[in-house]
Amino acid sequence: MIMAPDAKRLFLAEPLGFCGGVRRALEMFETFAAEHPGVTVYVLHELVHNSTVTDSMRRRNAVFVDSLDDVPDGACILFGAHGISASIEEEARRRNLVYCDSVCPLVLKLQRNAADSPEDLPLILFGDAQHPEVRSVLGWARSRQVHVLSELKDIDSLPSMRKALFLCQTTRNQEQVRSLSELLKERIPGLVDKSKVCDAVSRRQNAVAELSPLCDLMLVVGSPHSSNGRRLLAIAREKCRRSAMVENGGEITEDLVGAARNVGISAATSTPDSAIGAVVAKFESFGFVRADGEKGPCHAG
Repeated sequence: MIMAPDAKRLFLAEPLGFCGGVRRALEMFETFAAEHPGVTVYVLHELVHNSTVTDSMRRRNAVFVDSLDDVPDGACILFGAHGISASIEEEARRRNLVYCDSVCPLVLKLQRNAADSPEDLPLILFGDAQHPEVRSVLGWARSRQVHVLSELKDIDSLPSMRKALFLCQTTRNQEQVRSLSELLKERIPGLVDKSKVCDAVSRRQNAVAELSPLCDLMLVVGSPHSSNGRRLLAIAREKCRRSAMVENGGEITEDLVGAARNVGISAATSTPDSAIGAVVAKFESFGFVRADGEKGPCHAG
């Protein structure tokens, strides 16, 4: 497709949107709800970090809770993709809850690494201490000495040690994880590095890094409380001065678009295709044309 030099072009990062783990978690919810028709399905915290997905689940009899204290004995409960601690799993069994665990396989591997580590081996975990995934991993850790680093500069707070296990939150920035790993290896001779960023997250981060310099407006579609969405936005802002996060097409205004002629769009791994499609449609209503000549949003990969 040949476009005029002054055409307003819309570029979609590839891949973007739902990752396999999120799709798996939502499919498990659909199956779980279908197997218990008309029954309230409690969900601990959010299944994924996206308000559109959460609202849709509420319409399917999902009730979101912050603690098992809010769940009646024997009720149906779904644990989210970010995982749960060993104590929560044990309590669910003790109270005869009918539960389904949709933990992401990569997070499950992270939990097992923490659980299999010897008590005398210090654990260094790179991530947000308040994130559900990090809390779930800490809930499985056997180490008597645990250090959570949220930023690279936090390495300065570590005590001297000759050995340690290094793990990371799966949605962290790949370059930051690599940099921290190198710094730790310089300080800790016996470092066991089992850090692993989700491949789907890495591919989306790389796509944003490649696309952002080509655009005079770069948008990430997602909820502000999505960790991987915020990481995508941070990467975009490094390479495109005008970068922002939006949740839906209703936030696309003429003021936001301004004089932009080349607009890039990515989306967090918890963002549904419907939200991406609504953003694309709004730009098309403003006269933007998909640079790849396709209609509708790109599929996630």
